[in-house]
Amino acid sequence: MDTLAKRLTWARSEKSMSQESLAKAAEVSQSTIGNLEAGIRNSARRIAAIAAVLDVNPLWLSDGVGPIKPTNTGGGAVDRPINAIDVNHSRFRQVPVVGRAMGGMPDRAWGDGDYPAGDSDCYAEIASQDPNAFIVPIEGESMSPRFNPGEFALVEPNTAPELEDDVLVKLGDGRIMIKRLLSQRGAIRLGSYNSNEIISAPPETIVWMYYVAHPVPARKIKQRT
Repeated sequence: MDTLAKRLTWARSEKSMSQESLAKAAEVSQSTIGNLEAGIRNSARRIAAIAAVLDVNPLWLSDGVGPIKPTNTGGGAVDRPINAIDVNHSRFRQVPVVGRAMGGMPDRAWGDGDYPAGDSDCYAEIASQDPNAFIVPIEGESMSPRFNPGEFALVEPNTAPELEDDVLVKLGDGRIMIKRLLSQRGAIRLGSYNSNEIISAPPETIVWMYYVAHPVPARKIKQRT
């Protein structure tokens, strides 16, 4: 089992799960599972959730490293969830909060390269490898329960969005919003979690579209002194 595709197919068969049932339990799409097993996609962003459902070591599933089953090394260590990921504290830095996540952002928040200027009075200490990462407040309920009003979202512009990722997108009419990327074939199709509304826009009307990594709780936001 020298590929993620083979390991995933084997682990799923060991659990006697269909692609559909695995996708539902891991809260991903069936096409994500199908693409991983076909070797079309090798994204590691959802591996932890999939490994948790299959009761396998996520590092083994993604890279073929270590035992198949999660193990506790002993020595009085606290048991860790199988989808636990070690935190590299060297990646933590002050990421600025800018603008708004929907309804438009002030022009002053953006630099010449269409990235935030970074001169916000608010920030959060977040682990991110993207030097252009920034944080936006959430307004509106269309993306609940993943993104709730009053919370924030970490945006990493240098990560290419994939289908079903959450994205921060600016449309040609000036609207800026967080949506789910549903399709890039022909028109760009954007959806929500808490609404059936689908936004369809020709690619040429998309000013930019950035990958949204994850929600950021309001308690993480700090004021510069």
